[in-house]
Amino acid sequence: MKPNTHTIFTAAAITALSCTCCGKTEAAEGHADVLFGSSNGQLITLSEATGSVLQSSVFEAELPASFFTTDPGFNVEADEYPVGFGAPLPNTDITFTITAATLAGNTSNLFYWDADGNVNFNPLATGTTLSVLKPTGPGTSLSAVANGSANDVAGYAIDTTNNDGGIHKHLQFFMQDDDTAVAAGIYILPLTFSQAGLNDSDTTFLIFATDGISEEAHEAAAGFVTASIPEPASMMLLAFGAGLATLHRKRA
Repeated sequence: MKPNTHTIFTAAAITALSCTCCGKTEAAEGHADVLFGSSNGQLITLSEATGSVLQSSVFEAELPASFFTTDPGFNVEADEYPVGFGAPLPNTDITFTITAATLAGNTSNLFYWDADGNVNFNPLATGTTLSVLKPTGPGTSLSAVANGSANDVAGYAIDTTNNDGGIHKHLQFFMQDDDTAVAAGIYILPLTFSQAGLNDSDTTFLIFATDGISEEAHEAAAGFVTASIPEPASMMLLAFGAGLATLHRKRA
């Protein structure tokens, strides 16, 4: 699919900004890359935290004062995945869509909380956008832009996997406001990933904290999202398969 938004960003402007378990998925701590994998015919996302690779749909990242970052990146570390998880398909594009997701009864492709008091995410007000950029040549980039609406936004190919299903790519994330300075706080960007031959991933949530936001607020935001999203489909299938195997052994 082609991006809905074809904003062109100059190179100069960009440079200037310079335990697998059957419970809820866990949020990726720190600046962990989004790891791609596959399980039961579905493209999935995982993270590496405290030395273990876990399936995860929630990833934390930071937006510095420039509101420009290349984290998180996108990677594959299939040799470290738990049993039941493998690499994506080889020699095939992995693409993304900015997804209008529902949190606490609100549907949006970009959420905001001012990081004050109880966690309370709402669709972002008109005017502030978060662009996902991929340089394509001297002075130009592909761009897909989240604007807080209740609509999906078509993305583009992050990259093509190699012969082993591997990938390692960093896109660019840039937040701006049409009229005023970008408000300090925490922003949620929901994404869905696709690869031909596999079912789409569950919605993945990138949680960006602006400069100066406390780690406690960032963690609270990640915990709120983790508690709000459904069990990943691949985890439920693994649990179901394990249950069938146990039942079979009991009957044997």
